[in-house]
Amino acid sequence: MTRLSQAYKGGYDGKPGYWLHFHYDEELIERLKQIVPASERTWDEDNKRWWVSEDACERVLAILPQLETFMKQPELGLEI
Repeated sequence: MTRLSQAYKGGYDGKPGYWLHFHYDEELIERLKQIVPASERTWDEDNKRWWVSEDACERVLAILPQLETFMKQPELGLEI
């Protein structure tokens, strides 16, 4: 099973969601593409990470259950 190495809240194209980092796993990527519509996900080639919309997170949990741990963490912020 591929492990999610990092996930954090972040928007894309004006939509809330999560950025996901994991080692390359062709099977996992195909499953992600099958369960999350293209309009709800994107691949960031420069940073080697996937973005999924908040609406798609429930489906993503089926293949990356570790995401739940990251979703429960408080958002990091910097007060100035």
